[in-house]
Amino acid sequence: MDYPVPELIDRAAIFAIKVENGLPLESQRDLFFKAVPLTEIKNYQTLVKIHSKIWNKEEEITASYAKKDFATAGKLYNEIRDLNVVRMKIKNSIGSRYKDFQDRKNFPTFQR
Repeated sequence: MDYPVPELIDRAAIFAIKVENGLPLESQRDLFFKAVPLTEIKNYQTLVKIHSKIWNKEEEITASYAKKDFATAGKLYNEIRDLNVVRMKIKNSIGSRYKDFQDRKNFPTFQR
C-alpha cells in the first residue's frame, strides 16, 4: 500500500470502527489492518478507541441538533477537536519513528 505509515494505521482504525458500527467494510478493514506493523499495534488500538469516541460524539451531536440543543452540540464539537489533537500527536509520533508523514493542524487551544 502506498500510504505513509501513520495514515495507514489511522485508516485501519477508522475502518475498524465503521465495521463495528455495522457498515459492510470488512474487506477494507482487513486490507489496512494487515499492513499495520506489529510494532504499532498498541498505537492502532489507541486510535481505535479515539475513533470510537469520535463516532459516539458525532452520534450525540446528531441527537443534540434534533433536539435543537446547540449548546451541547458545541461542547461535543470541542471534545471532538480535543480528541483529534490527541490523534494527531499519536500519528506524528508514529511518523517520527518512520521518518514519515507529519500531520500539521493549527488547532487553537482554549482554556476551559
